[in-house]
Amino acid sequence: MSRRVDTVALAIGVALLALGPLLLTLARADDYQSSTVVSLNADNASARYLPDPRGLLAGPLKLKDPQREIAEAVEWFGTPADLPDYVRVTSQGGGAFAVTARGPAPEEARQLAVVAARELREGGEAAAAFTQPFQLKQLRRALRRDDLSPARRDELLTRRSAIARSVREDADIYAANATPATVQSERIGDRLLEALPGSRPFRPNPFWAGAAGVALAGALMLWALALGSPRAHGRAPTRG
Repeated sequence: MSRRVDTVALAIGVALLALGPLLLTLARADDYQSSTVVSLNADNASARYLPDPRGLLAGPLKLKDPQREIAEAVEWFGTPADLPDYVRVTSQGGGAFAVTARGPAPEEARQLAVVAARELREGGEAAAAFTQPFQLKQLRRALRRDDLSPARRDELLTRRSAIARSVREDADIYAANATPATVQSERIGDRLLEALPGSRPFRPNPFWAGAAGVALAGALMLWALALGSPRAHGRAPTRG
């Protein structure tokens, strides 16, 4: 009876080791995403005339100083050069741009989205400070042409006036505050790991998680067979 119980217990242990890591990995999210929206400043009429407002906002993702500042402000994010792989900026239409960040947990993704949006907005404002004076030069040059229709001239004059006022008043191009960052619900596998001490590891590749489980199960099986052999008990096998 005892030997049968031991065999059943061993089989259960082998199955848990073989399938446990894979099942736990599949119960986790590959990563979590959080988004916040940065919009053009509705009170600044010149904002709509920027040639590439999304590009100005996303440009700092590839610059070393903003990368380092974001990494220093976000505790879990320690690889500044990888920022473009973790954060992206997409146009939502109507002068709104989503800053979406990913992380190993919902709160960590939210933290990165909030910090990135703040730093990218500051970078976008700095870039606009160089772009708008250049726009004014182009507009002055265009207004010297003699072949402009009255409607086209009025359009250029309106644009020049708005941009000149923005430069003169140093007005914000982007709204001062982004929308609150979204937070996803946590999956059960990540909740289980959250209850354990220490920091949560990134989700491994399911193939390697399954391979590790099979390797552990095989090691347990070999260990059990070694302990169960007659030599392990200190006696030679009997002969009939």
